[in-house]
Amino acid sequence: MACCGRKVEPMTDGDHQALAAKTKAKNIDQELKESGYKDKLNLKILLLGSGESGKSTVLKQIKLIHKISMTPQEIRDITRSLRRNAVECMSVLVTQARTYGYDLAADDIKNYVAMLDTVDLDDADIELDHDLVAAVTALWEHETIKQTYARRSEYWILEATEFYLNNIARFAEEDFEPTEEDIVMARVMTVGILQTEVPVPPLSVTLVDVGGQRSERRKWINIFDNVQAILFLVNLAGYNSVLFEDPTENRMKECLALFKQTVNSPVFADTPVILVMNKKDLLESKIRKDPITVCPCFEDYTGPKEDVTAVLEFIDRRFKEQITSGDPNRLKTFHIAARFKRDVKTCWEDVIAHLKTRYRGDINAALKALGKEQLP
Repeated sequence: MACCGRKVEPMTDGDHQALAAKTKAKNIDQELKESGYKDKLNLKILLLGSGESGKSTVLKQIKLIHKISMTPQEIRDITRSLRRNAVECMSVLVTQARTYGYDLAADDIKNYVAMLDTVDLDDADIELDHDLVAAVTALWEHETIKQTYARRSEYWILEATEFYLNNIARFAEEDFEPTEEDIVMARVMTVGILQTEVPVPPLSVTLVDVGGQRSERRKWINIFDNVQAILFLVNLAGYNSVLFEDPTENRMKECLALFKQTVNSPVFADTPVILVMNKKDLLESKIRKDPITVCPCFEDYTGPKEDVTAVLEFIDRRFKEQITSGDPNRLKTFHIAARFKRDVKTCWEDVIAHLKTRYRGDINAALKALGKEQLP
């Protein structure tokens, strides 16, 4: 029996093109939709803080915790930095000894000083030969340099000076390979913006590290959009020290002002702020000699001078007082010594748990749309 239905006309080239275009558009829409959901599973965290607050140290620890391998070039850079750090610290000490009028012309020291003066600190590849190592080691053990180092709160010098100078001979070894501690302790000034992807299933975290020195902060505005949290680092040991950029400015005073400016920005009115009080180990040792009242920001402290718990509670309150706009409850505080992996690991796990709770709704909606298991 003949079919009584309407005759189906064959598709023309135009019909095929229209169908292909429609299918392509549908696929693009689906890809964009999935991309939008995947974006919800990426948390962007800014690492902020003034210079030498420990941002890069925390980032290196997180990479070690997640077993994110360093490239051969990064290892070479670490080695160069450690060698440079050691020589730079001794150069600062010699320069400061001259400023204090200490005698550097004595027979047992003048040749070592002369050798150090020939080193080009602008050279990225400072050669640590046997003679230079011997000179730096002898100077480090000399009473004049010891007296200068004892006054280190009066001038800028790297806080890990003892680590660098005590290990300079090891750094100079031809087959030297940095340990985890070396990697963490190496000081490299952050210039520009560095982004690190950290997998934290079912999420991906983008950590954005920017330079903390004043000259670098103008770049911060370029990365303020679409931020899920701020990790603000504070150098607790900076209460009696001066800035690298300005030897007349107290480090803690600068940090407090920067924190106030950051948390009260309209851009971050509802953004979770993770305040990480770093270098608590150095704070504990420092307050035995210098009370926190030597800091212009803490002159009104009246608690026990050497009670680190009371001191930390006071500093916590002082920073919280800086929040004058936005949600005051968005602040979460941690006390760590970033040189110790266990401290960073505990803090990092708590931060991720906190952010999963904060953004659970968006995260689960995205996981559901992508057919993945949701967070409990």
